[in-house]
Amino acid sequence: MGRKSSKEIVKLQYFEKEEQRLTALTPEIGSVIRIGKPSNRYYQYIFSSLDFLQQKISDLAELLDIEGIEVEITGFIKLKGSHRLAVVQERLDEGENTIGKKLFIEIKNALEYKEIIIEN
Repeated sequence: MGRKSSKEIVKLQYFEKEEQRLTALTPEIGSVIRIGKPSNRYYQYIFSSLDFLQQKISDLAELLDIEGIEVEITGFIKLKGSHRLAVVQERLDEGENTIGKKLFIEIKNALEYKEIIIEN
């Protein structure tokens, strides 16, 4: 094994720091998240249903009005591979007895593309 070039070392340091940053931002149950802007025309990493094959454009369009709302993580779902979805629920005023909209968020990509903002 040869010595690593300074470019390789800088790349490794960058990726280590980026991974540490994302790990530090990994939310837990009870964490509050604010929904950011869609990363494309529609949200790519926020879903209203787990039935991905039955999603319609109208379902995606309905999610456009969630920008800026606060949601609380109520659980996690592990899918095949390394995909992990957070189950979140809209935070409502304490005086209300209604349950807010339930959403499913792919945390890692949603953070990277700023579809969600963690507020702790």
